Amino acid sequence: INLLFRHLPVDLSYVDENELVKFYSDTPHRIFPRSANVIGREVKNCHPAKSVHIVEEIVEKFRSGEQSQAEFWINKPGLFIYVIYTAVRDENGKFRGVLEMMQDCTHIRELEGSRTLLTWDKTDFVGDGGKEKSLAQEAAEEVEEEPLTTDADGRFHIDAKTTLSNLIKQCPEIVDHLISLNPKFEKLKTPMVKVMAKVATIKMMAERGDFEVDDLI
Repeated sequence: INLLFRHLPVDLSYVDENELVKFYSDTPHRIFPRSANVIGREVKNCHPAKSVHIVEEIVEKFRSGEQSQAEFWINKPGLFIYVIYTAVRDENGKFRGVLEMMQDCTHIRELEGSRTLLTWDKTDFVGDGGKEKSLAQEAAEEVEEEPLTTDADGRFHIDAKTTLSNLIKQCPEIVDHLISLNPKFEKLKTPMVKVMAKVATIKMMAERGDFEVDDLI
């Protein structure tokens, strides 16, 4: 069954009636990465403090039967993330928890007209993934900015204001390196990189990863 979950275009998470995380689908395309440590944790401890009251309200309304669904979405240039929370109830109507479904709908919103004939969008051979650009590379290329300058030795000038997109353009491997330094940077392999690449600087990344700016440079 996990094989099926991994191939769904949506990310799933389930919290039981005791508000404990019991399941999440571990997909390669997951928008917000999860780790096994989240299983058994109270759901309110899985969200930023500023949004805990929203989580608690959703669970309360679902538990009482007053509501059964709650929708949210993130709409940024080049990115549209849709999130829906659904109350899980058994055949007797008893509250059994909350199912979260999240999907990157950017491509869907860009579709126009109709397609009724079979058309293959991907022409690469299976296993020929080396030619494909990562999400981070695609996001960086969409950002228009002044390129990094170099000194006489060909070394790039990097400081606290250097953007993530500029770093990725010069060294795509920087994403894997950042993740090796701190798992918090796993989001750089999700669609959220489309937002982060445009605004994140070395200073911001240092703060996020608990580094000193000079050490990160």
